Amino acid sequence: MQNELYWLWLLSIRGLGAVKQNILLREWGTAGQLYHETAERIEQFMKKEKIFQAKDFQEFCRSKQDMGKCRQELNLLRAQGVEIISREQADYPSRLTEMIDGPPVVFAKGNWQTSKINSGPVLAVVGTRRITAYGREVAATIGKFCAEFGITLVSGMAAGVDGTAQRSCLKHGGYSIGVLASGLAHQFPAGNRDLYLDMEKQGVLISEEWYQTPPLANLFPKRNRIISGLAEAVIVVEAADKSGSLITADYALEQGRDIYAVPGRIGDRQSVGCNHLIGQGAYILENIEKFFADLSGGSQRTKPCQKNLAENLEPVEKILYQQIGTEPVYIGRLLEYTGLEQGEVQLCLLQLEWKGYIEQISAGYYVALPQIEQVPFPKSKP
Repeated sequence: MQNELYWLWLLSIRGLGAVKQNILLREWGTAGQLYHETAERIEQFMKKEKIFQAKDFQEFCRSKQDMGKCRQELNLLRAQGVEIISREQADYPSRLTEMIDGPPVVFAKGNWQTSKINSGPVLAVVGTRRITAYGREVAATIGKFCAEFGITLVSGMAAGVDGTAQRSCLKHGGYSIGVLASGLAHQFPAGNRDLYLDMEKQGVLISEEWYQTPPLANLFPKRNRIISGLAEAVIVVEAADKSGSLITADYALEQGRDIYAVPGRIGDRQSVGCNHLIGQGAYILENIEKFFADLSGGSQRTKPCQKNLAENLEPVEKILYQQIGTEPVYIGRLLEYTGLEQGEVQLCLLQLEWKGYIEQISAGYYVALPQIEQVPFPKSKP
């Protein structure tokens, strides 16, 4: 417990971002050793390293007077079932240690699986919040294949591509990591509350922020470096010209990760970013199954939920399912189209979701999920 307190103290020092924190840790090894070092030695070191300023040393000394705040945070994290995973622990994500700005600590809530995170293949999937029907189909298929090939899917829990891919992964029995741009106390956006609950059971939510930190605008680009840093490769499904997904791609390039982009139609606003990445040298994702077979090292594909997806629908379920396509449809329209009672429609929708035929993308809106083995992509140039 004392070690965890020291790591919280390190995070509490104002003006010390991850880069400066890691420079100190390379010299002292752990937050505890850093805490117990003399002020004279710290000042001497900071003067030698040009990245530090005089105010950094002042904040370093002042922070030791605020240990009560760190103790309160530690008690809160314990009460909420949050794990504190620091760089000195074997459970810490090994790929993040390769980053100059890797977080010294990650807070985790859910099913933390070190073997999957550190030893197995990890794929980052990112994209626009304003997802199209095409993007939804691709993201859902990628999530499904992650589950079937035993690949961990990491994304940002956002609406659109992120949430679609992660939901599909979990629905097919896979494992996913959700990286938050806030503390773990917040579920943002609110429409993904169901995904947050599922992730705590079947995947894991992580953050580098204190528990009650709200989702501030400057934290979203900051968390993107962790999404790409955890992964071997990054897939950008759909992205507009100035999408935050392109920030993730930039981080991936700096970190030496492979970048794949899903090609889109010329002139489609949500494909401008992907087409630009391809023009800049990103790999074109054109055969999903081959891509996953290569990433998984030739692992045998499994289909843990294939039985559910192949089940025959009840007559009423078939009537309802025929009215739901790849474009979102509101429950009120379904009542109008089918003439069924509201209670019967709601029950059938729940059954169709459970069987993997449809997905509720926001309150009252549903889309059909792909029941195919592979999504066709445009061929790359010879």
